[in-house]
This record gives sequence, structure tokens and C-alpha cells, in this order.
Amino acid sequence: MLLEVGEDGVYAYRVGGDVLRGRVVAVATADDIIKASNLGYTFVAAKVFLPEAVEEAGKRGIRLVSIEEIAEPLSVLLVNLLANRRGDMLIRLFDQLIPSFMTRTYYYYEYMDYNRGDVYATSFKATVKVHERFYSEVFGDLVELLSELSMRMGKTRGVQVEFATRREANSHVVSLEFTVERPSKTQ
Repeated sequence: MLLEVGEDGVYAYRVGGDVLRGRVVAVATADDIIKASNLGYTFVAAKVFLPEAVEEAGKRGIRLVSIEEIAEPLSVLLVNLLANRRGDMLIRLFDQLIPSFMTRTYYYYEYMDYNRGDVYATSFKATVKVHERFYSEVFGDLVELLSELSMRMGKTRGVQVEFATRREANSHVVSLEFTVERPSKTQ
């Protein structure tokens, strides 16, 4: 099983000899299934599938994939994109994962070692803020997804992960930051 992403932000999920194309979201709705079908995708992966999404997927022949099934390859993909200095692709991926009504900010950093003459580490941070009235709908599912990804990324050698949630006034905030050490050019 292998998960890749194209420049267009579409996931390619290889299972056996089959290659499925699709998207990954925290919570799948009927609209997500309809969009996937209209774009010619063959799967939608999510942490939670609303009943309307399951019904629509059955009508349209879209395969539903549990996020747990792809959490490991997704975490590997995120680490590889950061190691290859692809902050642009990380933003695309997180934009797909995070529901559109949630406010998000992204930060990408490169750390330069002037003695070595190259970048020795890269870091990416995603912060998501959701208003209290939407909290019960999807925030918990998003926290579970990001927590699962952070746990899996944290097991990778040379990767440091910080994951936190907090409450602010009328909203809840979750942040995920991960840093990848890059080998020197001489290694």
C-alpha cells in the first residue's frame, strides 16, 4: 500500500495492482463524495463518514477508505514532502484535510547551517482555529486525525513533532508542527 500526491493535490492510493485516485478529508459529507465523483476520483478517505456520504458513495461507486488505513503512508508522505522542501504541497494537502469553514494558518521554515553551506532542517506548522458553534461537529475528528499523524511522524528518525490544543475566547485551536533534519550534502 502506497500513498502519493500529484502536483494537482490529488492522492494516488496504490493497493495491490490497483491505483485509486481521490482525496482525504477529516469528515466526509455527501458534497465531498459528489465532488470526488464529478472529478473522476475513485476513493475518499476520512476519519468519519456522515451517513449521507455513505449513501452517496454507494450510488456513485466511490470507495470509502478509513483514515486509519492510510495514516501510516500519509505520515510518510508528509515527512517526505517536508524533507524535500515542498511547503507548497504541504499547504495543498492540509487545505484538503481541513474543512473549509475552519480558519487556518501555515508556517514553513528552513534552517541554514552556514558552516555546511546548506539547509540542515525544515519545519512546517499548521494551526487551525474553529468557532465554538462548530466545535462539536468536526473539531474532535480533526484533532484525532492530526494526533494520529503526529504520533506516527514522531516515530520516524530525525523528525520532531509538537502537537497541541488550546481554548481561546469563543474558539478552539489545534496546532501541529513537525521538523525534519536533512542530511548534509557530504553524507
